[in-house]
Amino acid sequence: MGEINSNVRLLYDALVESDSLYARKVFISADKAETILTRRSLIVVVDTHRNSYIEGGEILKLPHAKKIVVFDHHRKSTEFVEDAVLAYHEPYASSTCELITEMLQYLQEDLEIEGVEADALLAGITIDTKNFAIKTGAKTFEAAAFLRRIGADSMRVKLLLKNDLDSFRAKATAINNAYVIHDRIAISVCDAELDNPTLTAAQTADELLNVYGIEASFVITRSGNCAYISARSLDAVNVQVIMETLGGGGHQTVAGVQLNDTDLKQAAEMMISAIEKHLLEE
Repeated sequence: MGEINSNVRLLYDALVESDSLYARKVFISADKAETILTRRSLIVVVDTHRNSYIEGGEILKLPHAKKIVVFDHHRKSTEFVEDAVLAYHEPYASSTCELITEMLQYLQEDLEIEGVEADALLAGITIDTKNFAIKTGAKTFEAAAFLRRIGADSMRVKLLLKNDLDSFRAKATAINNAYVIHDRIAISVCDAELDNPTLTAAQTADELLNVYGIEASFVITRSGNCAYISARSLDAVNVQVIMETLGGGGHQTVAGVQLNDTDLKQAAEMMISAIEKHLLEE
């Protein structure tokens, strides 16, 4: 684990408080992982299959990294973890947390895990489905029901997903400054100094889809010398294809891209050009 940002701070604290083992042995740095890696080690990659997106991904290049397992639900890209002994890659699943929960059900009968661990999995499903509104299937609700039975609590999950006041204000400002092109695509910029601007941009894109007539939304933000674009749609516009033209990816309704060494103005120009090109080809 790298930097503990505001995205995961509440969950991190809850896990550490529930069991000191998390602080002592579970959450470790990439440097620490390199020192304890052996040929017997099993490396499990979750929620991505792209080497460049993996936290501490350099570990996969070490000589001892012989056994790698991948769990992911994003559409397969040209960049894929090589030589995995198992790749459970299901683009039709709502989330990686759904895949992990499905696997847990077959590990053993009467499975017992900490309530906060069940909360974490349910929170992951909740986020990726936008509160069970997008990309849900029968297995999604079966996974949520299973997590509820083994101790997940929807109220605790809601508390884990709360925003701070600065993020809430930044999201409101970005929504207020949004504009519409082609009568159906909302665009905005979230240019605020936040601990986690990409999360706020993603939430803003989600909120803009609630506006009547909007079929897709794109929100740009920045962090350091990088620009980030969060894209959302209600199926009518394939935002994944648009983001892939810029080097990103995701799903048809949820996608994004990181643009290195790019300012907000350049990112906006590139994004609008990609949108226009895609609409012409539809």
